[in-house]
Amino acid sequence: MPGTKHLPFNRGAHPLFWSAHDGTPAGVTIHEIDVGVDTGPICYQRKIEIDQERETFATGYGALVAEMEALFEAHALELLSGQYVSRPQVGAGSVKRVRDLPTGFAWSEIIAPTIARLKGLQERGVAPKPVDLYGVPSV
Repeated sequence: MPGTKHLPFNRGAHPLFWSAHDGTPAGVTIHEIDVGVDTGPICYQRKIEIDQERETFATGYGALVAEMEALFEAHALELLSGQYVSRPQVGAGSVKRVRDLPTGFAWSEIIAPTIARLKGLQERGVAPKPVDLYGVPSV
């Protein structure tokens, strides 16, 4: 199963957001499927550096998708023929669900200042105002 996360971190939903928020590695992983959420043994993996001062969540995700495609293409024959060696995931990692994602930001925003703003609001106990996909405040 290909994914835009560097397992075992940020299993589940919105891994790029949580990588930036929690300071965990960003990357892509091809892993076997088991009964858990993104818990299967790792077949191939790449850590990716996202420039959080320049990239938006959307462009950062696009970079992860491009890396995922490249990783899959580089190993497609081994994967399809079963000629790869997987390894267990090491460490507890983290699991995030859609409901864990805070409101009040848009995927078109630059990553670093947005995370700083959201953490600042969280520290002050202020709930951010909901916005739509493009960053327009909801009524």
